[in-house]
Amino acid sequence: MAMHRVKKNEPDCVPAILQSCSVKSIIQLFAASAVIAIPELSALGSNRDGQFALRKTTLAIKQVDLSNAETRDHLGYRRIDSSKLDLNSPQIVERAHPAVILENRYVRLVLLPEMGRVYSLVSKITGHEQLWTNTIAKPLLNQRNDLGWWMAWGGIEYTLPRGEHGTTWALPWTYEITEDSSNRKALRMAVLEPRTRLKEELEISLYPSSVFFEANIRITNTGEHRVNFAHWINPMLAPGGHGQLGNQTEFIVPCDAIMVADRDFNHWMLGAKEQEFERNPLRFAENWRSVGDLLARNLTAGFYGAYSHESDEGLVRVFDPIITPGMDIWTWGFPPPPERQRQYSLTPNLGYVEMWGGTSRDFSDASLGELAPGQTLQWKEWMYAFQGIRGLTYADRTAAVNFTYDSAAQKLELFFFATAPIMAELAIQVGDERLWSQRLNVSPLKTYHKVVSLRGRHIAGPMLPRLFVTRNGQPLFITRAKRLEPLQWGFPYLSRQSAK
Repeated sequence: MAMHRVKKNEPDCVPAILQSCSVKSIIQLFAASAVIAIPELSALGSNRDGQFALRKTTLAIKQVDLSNAETRDHLGYRRIDSSKLDLNSPQIVERAHPAVILENRYVRLVLLPEMGRVYSLVSKITGHEQLWTNTIAKPLLNQRNDLGWWMAWGGIEYTLPRGEHGTTWALPWTYEITEDSSNRKALRMAVLEPRTRLKEELEISLYPSSVFFEANIRITNTGEHRVNFAHWINPMLAPGGHGQLGNQTEFIVPCDAIMVADRDFNHWMLGAKEQEFERNPLRFAENWRSVGDLLARNLTAGFYGAYSHESDEGLVRVFDPIITPGMDIWTWGFPPPPERQRQYSLTPNLGYVEMWGGTSRDFSDASLGELAPGQTLQWKEWMYAFQGIRGLTYADRTAAVNFTYDSAAQKLELFFFATAPIMAELAIQVGDERLWSQRLNVSPLKTYHKVVSLRGRHIAGPMLPRLFVTRNGQPLFITRAKRLEPLQWGFPYLSRQSAK
């Protein structure tokens, strides 16, 4: 398995040319001994004074008390004796957890470093939390992972060594601040997986003028034998600030197709086991009539995300699809019935979407990668909130774009969200003909919108207009317009009746 080498301390904001085929109150300073109660995570507003800070604090989290039911085996894995746990009438406790806050003028991150978890991501532009966090963290028993259970904390977890959730979410992580300068704030968290002896180092960085946080992930085989493994990131998303999914939350995944996994709870999806996704009703949360998951086949670009059309904002992950080619979508259905909501939440909640990304193409042992003793796999990826662009057709570290072609109205529509203040030139071409260009000064606070008329011009499929974005004469990225098309119903997709 090849190693992806990166230079330390560089924001690495200028990617190579990519081709897309379809991508509140000023924030108060907290003393080191402060305790933040959970509701304050979302009671945030726009702080545009340029504050760039790293702070250590403590976070009080309500959770189901597991102390009487939890044991540790000889390897240190946490096990649950379900006979000693009454989830119908659970004991609720509030426990303090070490936390680290990273923030700049655009974003506020809360990390739970002893869990290796990004717990909260608030856009300070809108004041909205973009991740799902559980009001009372609770365990889910009888799970299909190596521990047989999983704790629904929320946020973003990074997991080894295989399958859904793995084991490292339940192991103790160590941490250290690796940089606290005017150029970068960074925290490194690390965990050693007992059975495989795989060590994961996860460095989370924030830069002063960018909306994204950067994750530098390094996995090393510290053992004496070759190890088969997969690393998965599990972001639990609820974009838009409602603390749950809305019916008009869109799941955006550029891929050749999505696969309906052969699992009992997926049978309601009907249709074909392999389905095209662009016109698929399952792109929207409201059409998930029950719990289920979909596996993306052959990602065609290095991004995916969820977008709340009710709030006109979303969250996107940007990554190298060669190193992390796996992608799976999971939700609890919409709206999940009360009995299903109680599986993951002790208070009424419409749930979240898990948008997994992995080093293997699926959760099977057959697709696991391999590390030799002493070998390391390392890569970077980025996540950020964006808003005001009514959807997403392309994203990288520079920008999130919604670039569409409406054949009926004979127009192009472009929305451009920059991840940092930038002076760039945008140009739209059909073939070699330039239709429009503009030099722009844009920033995360200033989304750009342009409509270009195409009246009298016939656009064929291969000739879909392209957007060229450059800075100082250097190319940043190229992406094609996406043709606006309605959702399709009936085979190989859902029938309208089946989605009700």
